[in-house]
Amino acid sequence: SVANWISEANVNKWVFFLLTNLMFFVMGTFLEAVSIILITLPIFLPIVKYMGIDPVHFAIVMTVNMELAMITPPVGLNLFVVSGIAKEPLERVVRGVIPFILLLICVLALLVIFPDISLYLPSLMD
Repeated sequence: SVANWISEANVNKWVFFLLTNLMFFVMGTFLEAVSIILITLPIFLPIVKYMGIDPVHFAIVMTVNMELAMITPPVGLNLFVVSGIAKEPLERVVRGVIPFILLLICVLALLVIFPDISLYLPSLMD
């Protein structure tokens, strides 16, 4: 299984997050979020549990990453939706979304580095 391979390869948590974030980003530029979840979650959930990563934290990082991919050219689906609704050329929409892409990259990095940011509200529900 993939979890056994990861454990034998001694992959640490940071490398795992880096590789999965890159994979989710690339997949997110070509697929929609539900498809990515259905394809990858059964594979990654055992690995996440084995590595001691909170599944809620991983899901939030995954969601932010997929939203980042949905607004990133060349195939960002949300760009085409906004372009169609606003009746603006795609190039203008892309120029307008660049600050949000940079902001989401910063947010994603903060969520990976500081998991308590994403786990604060769920911790209040105990």
